[in-house]
Amino acid sequence: MRIKSIKELGKGGWKIAEMSPLKKSSPLPLKRAKSSKPDPQAILLAAVKAEWPEAIAEHPANIPGRKFRIDIALLEHMIAIEMDGWQWHAKHLEDFKKDRRRQNLLVNDGWRVFRFTAEDVYKDIEGCLTMIRNAIKATRMALIN
Repeated sequence: MRIKSIKELGKGGWKIAEMSPLKKSSPLPLKRAKSSKPDPQAILLAAVKAEWPEAIAEHPANIPGRKFRIDIALLEHMIAIEMDGWQWHAKHLEDFKKDRRRQNLLVNDGWRVFRFTAEDVYKDIEGCLTMIRNAIKATRMALIN
């Protein structure tokens, strides 16, 4: 199929990629390329689990009347770690608001919430871990005093 005009794209001409006689191993044109970067949440989870093996991914939050999951939870320390960013939760204003309400519910329930972006994970994973370490240390110090 040959596209003769932009107008034809609206009539399904964009499907040419699916009908192309290219080899199966060749990437099809007009399809969005997958990111070559590894999943930042998986990187963060691996780093957190290396230090705190008890970390739980996608932990159901036990907030009465609400159903949602915490990206990474350290139950013993009541620390919730969330991946943040437009590609995850905030493509729309309502998603942004919903995330903030969830955070407030978690804080009301005694959780300390950390939000990290993909950039935080890719560029400064050690900084992310240091923040978590400092929160745990501060909690321990408060219990001692």
